[in-house]
Amino acid sequence: MNERELSILDAAQSVFAKYGVSKTTMSDIAEAAGVARQTVYNAFATKNDILRAAVRVETERSIAEVRAAWEVASTLEERIEIFHKFGPLRWYQMVEDHPDLADLWEGLHHIAAEEIHKGKLAWLEMFVQMFERQDVTPVDPGLTHKDLADFLYSTGKHAKFETDSFEHMKRRLHICKVAMLNLVQD
Repeated sequence: MNERELSILDAAQSVFAKYGVSKTTMSDIAEAAGVARQTVYNAFATKNDILRAAVRVETERSIAEVRAAWEVASTLEERIEIFHKFGPLRWYQMVEDHPDLADLWEGLHHIAAEEIHKGKLAWLEMFVQMFERQDVTPVDPGLTHKDLADFLYSTGKHAKFETDSFEHMKRRLHICKVAMLNLVQD
């Protein structure tokens, strides 16, 4: 994706967060990006295309940030905390800062289901690789690195449901981290 397309996506995310998807027009996105409406249409045929691309780019950005931060982390505990910081806690904070994003994200599941699934697979692959590099051994011989990766991803992603506050979210993620650390041998 080129710089102009990334600029359009960043602008679109801002506009979607402010007005919601249904009220946002391609003209709104063009204005926010500082480009002509036709430029937006040349890059993305529809708002749904923009949403799908935004999911893909945000997933790639988050994964890259986690990978970079993992380079200086030495323990599994630190790496779990880094994932929680750049993943679930950031996602939660974005919704807290822009309440309309909650509606946007719910709509994304329908529009961008394939991109969301690809993102999940990318996260799982990264976690499996991390467990292998850390030489993590599950305490239950029936568990695999893939099982641990699925647990880490799904508990982080779903911790937001029925959460009262950012502090409540942090507490849930702490419990998820403790549970994960108890599933592996030191």
